[in-house]
Amino acid sequence: MGFFRDLFGSRKTTNTQSTSNPIGDISKDLFQGVTTEQRLAILGFETSIMSFAQGMAEKQEALKMIEYEMKALNISESQFVSYAQRGGHNRVQDIVNGLKPISNKAALDSTLYMGFGIASVCKNEKAFGYLAHVFEQLGYTEDDMTNVIQKIELLGKQFGM
Repeated sequence: MGFFRDLFGSRKTTNTQSTSNPIGDISKDLFQGVTTEQRLAILGFETSIMSFAQGMAEKQEALKMIEYEMKALNISESQFVSYAQRGGHNRVQDIVNGLKPISNKAALDSTLYMGFGIASVCKNEKAFGYLAHVFEQLGYTEDDMTNVIQKIELLGKQFGM
């Protein structure tokens, strides 16, 4: 709880969500059927990976990724701060319980890929171990995780991303 408050609590939390969010519009289909609470769990998971970053540069880069994801999920900072302040979202089982109800496989795959990106930025093997442990609890095998990451990277290359 303190980590999230330290991370987002000191920043000005205004409710200035515009009526048009181009990133959110693009991600609308990807996260179709994913509730606000589940979207908050995705952000909680990704932020918990960021906690493995050891240097300030790595933390800043991971934070940029999470801010991008907040837009994609159409979640405001104030919503996330409120979620984080409810507590208990740093423990693995709480994260797994928050992600488990997501039936949209594309949304989970996207979460895996974003988590992998954040872990890569953190440059800490423990971040990858944490990511793998959470997704194993969600029923993914190591091969599943590798296949998802490779598939998304290939799609990105095909579309020039």
